[in-house]
Amino acid sequence: MNLIQKEIQRVNFIVDQYVEDIDKYNSQSKLILKELKSIIDDLAPRFGLISGNSVRKIKSYSFSDRVKEAESLKEKFIRNNLVNGFQDLLPENYNADGVLSRTIKNKLYELDDLIGIKILTDLNIDCKKMFELIKSPEFKTKAISKGILLNEFDLREQPQIMRNGLDIYKIKGKYDQ
Repeated sequence: MNLIQKEIQRVNFIVDQYVEDIDKYNSQSKLILKELKSIIDDLAPRFGLISGNSVRKIKSYSFSDRVKEAESLKEKFIRNNLVNGFQDLLPENYNADGVLSRTIKNKLYELDDLIGIKILTDLNIDCKKMFELIKSPEFKTKAISKGILLNEFDLREQPQIMRNGLDIYKIKGKYDQ
């Protein structure tokens, strides 16, 4: 078997371990989303992100979540040569057993971008207000108490410029669970 086929076989094995745990990723995504919604909904009035009248409140933001599709993960592994990070775990003639599967699954949890939470705002000014909320000490304290830790470097390096020239705020985070 040539080298490329062996690498593809390794990637397929890794992605298969991911697929076996996809329900866990989906439930974690929903849990993270619920926690973030709770924190942001609590703090949003202080940052001018909720308006309304005597009849109803209007939020100038919404949420969505996603879990990376298996095919996208496979493409990411191939495109970014991520299989190198798994070399020590998958030797030349690895034997697929329960211990190896658990080891690979644990290593997968260290990858970023498997779960994504998107906060959409109505206006650019709302986007800036949301970023200020997320940078606030109150948010940080509440998020940490829920097991959510945002990347401090990413918080300092915002906004980023998309290819279309518009600003986007992309912040990596970790969830303890």
